[in-house]
Amino acid sequence: MGNKAFTISINELGVSQLYLSQDKIKNISLWPDPHKANYEPLPVKDFMGCGKYVLTDGHTRAYKIYKSGVGDILVSIDDEIVTCDMGAKLYKEFIRWCNRFSVHSIKDLECRIISGKEYDFLWIERCDRLYNLMTALENAVITDRAYTKLRRAGEQKNLLLYGADKELACYYYEDLSGNLWLYSNGRFTVEYSVS
Repeated sequence: MGNKAFTISINELGVSQLYLSQDKIKNISLWPDPHKANYEPLPVKDFMGCGKYVLTDGHTRAYKIYKSGVGDILVSIDDEIVTCDMGAKLYKEFIRWCNRFSVHSIKDLECRIISGKEYDFLWIERCDRLYNLMTALENAVITDRAYTKLRRAGEQKNLLLYGADKELACYYYEDLSGNLWLYSNGRFTVEYSVS
């Protein structure tokens, strides 16, 4: 990141991630003392053009800073992670997910810390599924009409379409409680149930 670093209140900093991994939090204990501000600035972007900066990476590091009691966080404009239209579209969807579950700041992630295994499935896999869906839309493998039909199938059951498998044989949905649903061959089945 070649952009100039600046500080922002950690409470004003937006997030683009629904969960934190317990394993990553444990492993970050060797990270520099956030009170000294001698760390690499965390990457941010203003996706909506309204002055609201959102983390594009470094959510675990930001959480450590938050837990240390530091009020301002060192950031710089991301010009490396989000470099294309597809990247921007993906991050806007991540932000939409966060808004749906009222996850607006690092503080909101405090009650969304899960095991590494759950994180890999509930966050990493989710992002991969979104990428599959968005790529299929971008390349017109799924038509707008077919996409609308898939979205509406979910909406009839109060479900949000969030992704697809690579073969586009399965589509993935989520309800407002965070339960995950799989849609295949015209049928919905629960894939993951929140305990």
